[in-house]
Amino acid sequence: MKNKLLLAVGSLAFLTACNAPKGNEMEWFDHAVKTSGHQLLYMAEQLKDEPDTACFPRSIKEGKYRLEHPTDWTSGFYPGSMWLAYELTGDEALAKEARKYTNRLQDMQYYTGNHDLGFMMFCSYGQGLRLKPEPADSLILVHSSESLCSRFSPKVGLIRSWDFGDWSYPVIIDNMMNLEMLFWASEQTNNPKYRDIAISHADKTLKNHFRPDMTSYHVVSYSVDSDTMESKGTFQGYADSSAWARGQAWGVYGYTMCYRFTKQQNY
Repeated sequence: MKNKLLLAVGSLAFLTACNAPKGNEMEWFDHAVKTSGHQLLYMAEQLKDEPDTACFPRSIKEGKYRLEHPTDWTSGFYPGSMWLAYELTGDEALAKEARKYTNRLQDMQYYTGNHDLGFMMFCSYGQGLRLKPEPADSLILVHSSESLCSRFSPKVGLIRSWDFGDWSYPVIIDNMMNLEMLFWASEQTNNPKYRDIAISHADKTLKNHFRPDMTSYHVVSYSVDSDTMESKGTFQGYADSSAWARGQAWGVYGYTMCYRFTKQQNY
């Protein structure tokens, strides 16, 4: 999981450090990390007067922040990036802001509106639990895992991704990123249910989402009453037959993570 969010901090570090004086590599890295932490705290300062209901930064366009509600799939990225910056710097100001934005996601532990709870909750509460835990963190993540499991159909063997569109039961490759929280929940609770659901989802996705050359489809839709496939295509990539780069990365991370928890060679 650390590597997932390190990409967010690392991308910012790379952009801000490209113009750093060349020389000692550790000095270059330290400069990049320091600059990233500064930028994350600067963003927090800019957002200090925003209401809790829509305060999660997602992007910038024409100099203005695009802010999202807690239900947005990216809501955990900002607190998660601050947690990782705190880990790299030890700056308590980052930990304070990370905890503030993490706690603003508390109600999402009961959210069942989409499959993105792993993105939202494990990036935020998962990092907080690892680095600077508070008593409620573990239970919130278990509740989040329960909410994610509510979208699992034993007939289909997969976690449903979306509730919109013309698909009967859409499953997207992104969903592989949300299974890590389920593996964690099984280890924490000694309840195999979460692990079993994660493995079922990973197995069916491995069987149906990948082409012979191991590129992946974005969306595979199934019948709601069985694991019969209805369509294979894309919603965000170039074409149904193309390899969508971001989705391909979801798969790479998802299956290396599954192997880490299971040691199953097929992953």
